[in-house]
Amino acid sequence: MKLIKNQGASFILNVCLVVLTLVSIITYAVNKALPYFIEANVSAQIVPFLILALIFELVNVALGFTSFKSNKYIVLVCDVLSIVTTFFLIGAAIYFINDRVDYYGYALFSDLESGNQVARSGCIGAIVSTAFMLVAGFVSVATNFVKKVAE
Repeated sequence: MKLIKNQGASFILNVCLVVLTLVSIITYAVNKALPYFIEANVSAQIVPFLILALIFELVNVALGFTSFKSNKYIVLVCDVLSIVTTFFLIGAAIYFINDRVDYYGYALFSDLESGNQVARSGCIGAIVSTAFMLVAGFVSVATNFVKKVAE
């Protein structure tokens, strides 16, 4: 328990980042399976970007509990992984927006789908999923500026 209490803001932000990324993956999977988006184009990069971001975040959290965390090379690797994680999360959100932007226009702003509640709820779910990806990306940026507490 003392080990967890000694963790700094960077650790807390990394744990929040893991949770946000998991929620992003879940909301993306749910949105992809909705009836309105069954035949929608899906970028092949979104899932690998989210999975790699999650793996890099878990590596950062795991290394915080090891004796290697004071090694300057490990710290450098963790910093690089944090920067790459940011690009993966924001990149996944950009690809997802690119895939869904036409559907947003049809379902939310045109007369073509004006009474279609399935389309509207699907697009709102896609917006929520994109928001989680973007918030995770911004939290990742914040973790890059917070230094790890040295013991």
